[in-house]
Amino acid sequence: MTVRLVLLLLLWVPLPALAQPTAATPATQLADVGEWHLSVALGYGYIENPRVQSDGANTYLLPSVSYYGERFYLENTTLGYSLYEGERVLLDLQSKLNEDAFHFEIDGLKNVLLSEVLGYAPIAATGPLEPKQPRTDVSRRLSYMAGLHALMPTRFGNLSFGAYQDITSVHNGHELQAKFNRTFTFERWAFAVEAGLTYKSNELLNYYYAVMPSDRDHYQRHYADDNRLSHHLRLITKVPLSERWNAVAVVEYNGLAEAIQRSRLIEERSYLGAFFGFSYDF
Repeated sequence: MTVRLVLLLLLWVPLPALAQPTAATPATQLADVGEWHLSVALGYGYIENPRVQSDGANTYLLPSVSYYGERFYLENTTLGYSLYEGERVLLDLQSKLNEDAFHFEIDGLKNVLLSEVLGYAPIAATGPLEPKQPRTDVSRRLSYMAGLHALMPTRFGNLSFGAYQDITSVHNGHELQAKFNRTFTFERWAFAVEAGLTYKSNELLNYYYAVMPSDRDHYQRHYADDNRLSHHLRLITKVPLSERWNAVAVVEYNGLAEAIQRSRLIEERSYLGAFFGFSYDF
């Protein structure tokens, strides 16, 4: 198995995590403080890989784990520590996996991760780059990012901003994120939508998407003029069937920034992911 399963792990977000508590949030969606929450979804999921000559990944199992303490919280691979909680803003220290590596075979993790992760796609080179056949056996290391995360609950939904720096010395780059999400609750089911933008630094882009030193020189000169904003849209629905069983569905669209599309390792401008099945809450 490959690390592509991690992609689906990141795609799968429990509704309580996606819908941060607001004044309009029903009490039934608030997380219990000091308790672990474990869930396993069984079904079928598929995620496209935008990398050159790379097949998409499928999975049949999506585990989810979360814990919310007085200040510390865990949501799958995301760790957080609350610094300030006000009525209009919540400020956290937060760390998370960088998703760019999920488009590659990740050294050292291939046999460790259980599922498949979000991947990126390759596109033909432009400018002075030589039109060589892109390599398809490219591997990259997985990086872990840490920084500040701010959440602002509003009457229309939750707006969040994050600034993260590589703390694993893989590429020493950084990324900025802005997200908006809202959960709609009905008598028997809940529906959540999330839209977001992500900005990536030169160091991060050069590490994951440059093939040779000459590519890095080329990108360094041109990334400044490129659009570096990737975007995504995620839809999640959850329908309770019993006290522990739920029907779940997740659909996600990811649009790649022009700076990523420039890479000879990428051949698609966007990619899709989806999962449909049933979850069991322990």
